[in-house]
Amino acid sequence: MKFSFLMLFYIFICSYGNGSLNEAKGELHYQNNISKGQELIDLKEALDKNAITEEEFLVMKQKIIDDVYIKEFFEELNKLDKSEDDTESASI
Repeated sequence: MKFSFLMLFYIFICSYGNGSLNEAKGELHYQNNISKGQELIDLKEALDKNAITEEEFLVMKQKIIDDVYIKEFFEELNKLDKSEDDTESASI
């Protein structure tokens, strides 16, 4: 009886002792390999091919220069993190 209990306990520890019961926390590492210059070249190409209008070009060009897309990206990530934190605290 004692042996079977120890065997079950050992199986439990081996199965779940490797961090399976721990909560995983992920990290996002953002690295943008495309320069502003390349983004502007690509944008100009789109304008030249009539894929976008002059007005769209000017708006998007200013957003690239001001890093609006990057700032919006990180704001959305922060919102997601906060909503996950709220969900975790509500479930605890």
